[in-house]
Amino acid sequence: MPDNRSLTILCLGSYEKGQEFIRTCKGMGCRVLLLTVEKLRHADWPFESIDEVFTMPEELPLQSLIYAVSYTARSQPIDRIVALDEFDMENVSALREHLRIPGMGLTTVRYFRDKLAMRARAKETGILVPEFVHVLNYDNLRDFMARVSGPWLLKPRSQASGIGMKKIHKPEELWPWLDTLGDQQSFYLLEQFVPGSVYHVDSVTSEREVIFAETHAYGAPPLETSHQGGVFTTRTLPREGAEARALDNINR
Repeated sequence: MPDNRSLTILCLGSYEKGQEFIRTCKGMGCRVLLLTVEKLRHADWPFESIDEVFTMPEELPLQSLIYAVSYTARSQPIDRIVALDEFDMENVSALREHLRIPGMGLTTVRYFRDKLAMRARAKETGILVPEFVHVLNYDNLRDFMARVSGPWLLKPRSQASGIGMKKIHKPEELWPWLDTLGDQQSFYLLEQFVPGSVYHVDSVTSEREVIFAETHAYGAPPLETSHQGGVFTTRTLPREGAEARALDNINR
């Protein structure tokens, strides 16, 4: 805690969430600032726990966001910046690096948000991952599709769940999609489609050590739900079950 004053935390939220986190910060004696999009200015935020609210337009360019937060920092200290949603993580990491505020920077955050970075890192550490290739060099794409049996998934690197994915069954189906993407192509990867159950492990990590983790299984794969419809569900697995133990070991 800074000498003689409360820690000031700037919470960045493009979606309405993180209310309990905000309340907890205030309960610990922190000064809390909220930066959210204009349409959420009067949403169900815990205003009793927020000292100041700032708004920004949706999809504000990063450079403009840096200008805005830097302007705010002229008149008051900002000690920490927190993303309330995963879609805010990259902007928050860029703000931390620009203002030299402690916390995860862009390189580390990419392991959480960039599907290409996370797959490359998982492969380096010995975790089994489907075959994949960066949508960058066309000869590499042709070699990949000749070597790895289809179908394949064309995935945006920074989206969540099954958003923006396309299933590609034949090589000739890929090229029209790339033409449509234009200069956005390098923000995608092509991955071998592996059918089966999909799991996720949610963790709390401190000083590079996992101190809490819960394993979960989706009711249906997110790709199926987002493209074919249905109810998006997930369930917590029994901690002593074989699936949970195996996933927990991989996660640690």
